[in-house]
Amino acid sequence: MTGLAERLSARLAAGADSHILRFALGAACLKCGDGAAAIVHLERAVVLDPDYSAAWAQLGRARLLAGLTQGACAAWQSGIAAAERRGDIQSARQMQVFLKRASRAWIVPDLPPAILLFKAMLVCGLALWSAITVLNNIRDFRGAAAAIARTLAMMPLKEEPAIPTPLLRRELLSDGWSILALAAILAMQALATALLGLGGYELIRACLTAVSPERGIWFSTAGLGVMALVWLSRMSGGLWFGYWIRQGELQLTQIALLIMTVVATLAVNA
Repeated sequence: MTGLAERLSARLAAGADSHILRFALGAACLKCGDGAAAIVHLERAVVLDPDYSAAWAQLGRARLLAGLTQGACAAWQSGIAAAERRGDIQSARQMQVFLKRASRAWIVPDLPPAILLFKAMLVCGLALWSAITVLNNIRDFRGAAAAIARTLAMMPLKEEPAIPTPLLRRELLSDGWSILALAAILAMQALATALLGLGGYELIRACLTAVSPERGIWFSTAGLGVMALVWLSRMSGGLWFGYWIRQGELQLTQIALLIMTVVATLAVNA
């Protein structure tokens, strides 16, 4: 307890009880981090003067410090009403800001825990899957580049029985194009992995604490958006080089992955 708090406590012990003294003592306790003592004194202050909006504001802060988010919101609601009765618009607006922020943080306890846990597990699983994909492409860079080069050179259309089509004029025979394409895909996959990893971490943190899951949902949605961009890029590139003619299974796989990504995005934002 600070020296100021000790002096105020001595005055209180001497019988000088008032809402001003209780407010000052509560504010001093709050400043030194003693939320429980601050709550006791500030609750007494608002009992002595229900229209003391400053005491309501500090009571909300003290309850929030003690982890009583619902109680903090109730205090600020009462404080807003008291400030409006006294015509103190500035204090009312300040407590409205506090109330809005605390209400967002209070969303988590109202969520069914299983739903939030499912979102965290889903995003973490997708982050792991995406990370393994990046690792595989790095470990077998030559093989992955060769597979892309085969599509860019439109080799499946040239295999017997060959399929004559004007699309063959789009073929790219240089290996540099396949390396460039794979590098771009790897960059997008790495970004998606990082965003999904951050999203999974934030969602797990939201499961374990009273923080809002909004950051986790934002990072997860951004990561899934980049992942969808990967599938759309590969599908668009394959479509340009006519891969649907002889590589229909690859096209269907990419469509399925895009659908999975869209469904995961809807689940995370549900």
